[in-house]
Amino acid sequence: MKYYFIYCSNTPRNYANSMIFFARRLSFVYPTLFIELTKPPDLFISTKHKFVKTLRFFYSNKGLHIKEFRTNIFNALLTIKFLVLKMLRYRIILLTNVPVKNDIYSFIPYDYLFFDCTDQFTRNSFHANKQFIQTFDGIFVNSRTMHSVLSGFNNRIWTISPGYLTSPRRNVHGTKIPNSILYCGGISRRLDFDLLLRVAQECPSYELFFIGENYLTTHYPGNDHLTRWCLRQWKKLLQYPNVHYGGHVSHNEAMALMSSYRVGMLPYNKHYFMNVFSNPLKMYEYLLQGLPIVSTDLPIIREISRQYPILISRNKKEFIRNLQAAMRRTRDVRINRKQLFQTASVKGKVSQVVKCVRLVEHDDPRSR
Repeated sequence: MKYYFIYCSNTPRNYANSMIFFARRLSFVYPTLFIELTKPPDLFISTKHKFVKTLRFFYSNKGLHIKEFRTNIFNALLTIKFLVLKMLRYRIILLTNVPVKNDIYSFIPYDYLFFDCTDQFTRNSFHANKQFIQTFDGIFVNSRTMHSVLSGFNNRIWTISPGYLTSPRRNVHGTKIPNSILYCGGISRRLDFDLLLRVAQECPSYELFFIGENYLTTHYPGNDHLTRWCLRQWKKLLQYPNVHYGGHVSHNEAMALMSSYRVGMLPYNKHYFMNVFSNPLKMYEYLLQGLPIVSTDLPIIREISRQYPILISRNKKEFIRNLQAAMRRTRDVRINRKQLFQTASVKGKVSQVVKCVRLVEHDDPRSR
């Protein structure tokens, strides 16, 4: 059977690395369209090398503006394209990373709808959208914790690769920055700023390096009380002489720099709702680059630590002790990089998703 995949993401492309990696890799096998659920939605055709912006839907709260839609030749061609695909007996597979029905779905003649559940973006998003979650033909998750929660809404759930690693290659630097601790990722409300302030204060000989975009100023609403508090804490943290912020760098640049550091940390606030289901994707990159990892106590970290060496910290004191233990290591962490890549690779996620789509199609009476 021929497939045409459409991936709808509510995450802007500059934040959605894992979705972009997945859609791009999927396009190696099947034609793929990536839709950014902005207002109006932006559409991108995925090629093997980049996303090419092709057209823009005219969008309002009531859906598409039909008058403008008719005057836009590109949008009209897309509609014709869907009709041609159906005539050529393509199965149109719609994937989305949010459990909320979007108006644009009514203009896509999809055969199957799947939920690529990478995270819980709002506190009650699962319960608030229970009825829509029940309608999915399948749900993909990347942790047992997420599986157990969503199994109450839908019984067609598969635990698959998080789909983040693009290469098993390790970047080796001859010299490491002395006493260096790296956090690579977005500066966001997920971080435990009280913990970070404690580390900066009690470990003045350790150099704390942060690489990643400051989501507190670019992604969250500025009038939000939690965001304002986090921003104040972040500014306090930057005042310490042993804290260094490198800003936003590309994924390739981050990977090239990573092995220059001694320790990788995951200082997430275990009480923040998004971290309950979070699968910190940078963890796989730390492991791939041989960094010992110190983390707060998250459900997914407990899962991964059964296979890979991660120092889990239940409180601030233990986090500092674990940093000291990791810093005493004289060698990089040795793991089976091939096995890790198979566990968390984009290529693995693509093959698993396609396999699950085929299973759903096989069980569908319409396909017989």
